Amino acid sequence: MRKSLFFLLIGCFLFWGCSSSNNMNQNAGQAHATPGKKTNQIVFINLRIFKTGNTDSVNAELLSVDMVPGTVKDQYSGDTIPAAGYLSLTISNKENKLIKKIIFENPLEKSVEFVNSKNEFERKIVSSNEEKISFRLQYNPDFYYLSIDKIAQNLNFQTIYKTKLEGENEN
Repeated sequence: MRKSLFFLLIGCFLFWGCSSSNNMNQNAGQAHATPGKKTNQIVFINLRIFKTGNTDSVNAELLSVDMVPGTVKDQYSGDTIPAAGYLSLTISNKENKLIKKIIFENPLEKSVEFVNSKNEFERKIVSSNEEKISFRLQYNPDFYYLSIDKIAQNLNFQTIYKTKLEGENEN
């Protein structure tokens, strides 16, 4: 009897604790919402990153922009340090003012680790000619331009693709 009462009390505490933390998380998300902005939609940006010809020239193409109801639970942290060869996704408003920038490794070059015949870890770079990549962002009605930039050896950003999110290209 005492054991069942003990487990019942623990179950009640866990239930109340979990439900109150969910309420706190929902309220915290609302505190960061910009008044007057739509914050109940998620934007999926689907891109194709590819090499042209026999060169190492990287290009990009917008495949689709899809919107679905919901909120993004975890945003990109922005902790990625720019390095030569990396790419960045930049979203700006009509005046080209930065709204969001995400720096990411070039998906055409992947580092693979494996155990070789000597039972030692070895790292190898595997290159591909084309990859599809998707980004999930919280919708902002000010999203207007999307650009993909390649980070050069001197850490300058070189735009390889730019378009209006309404679908009119500006190459």
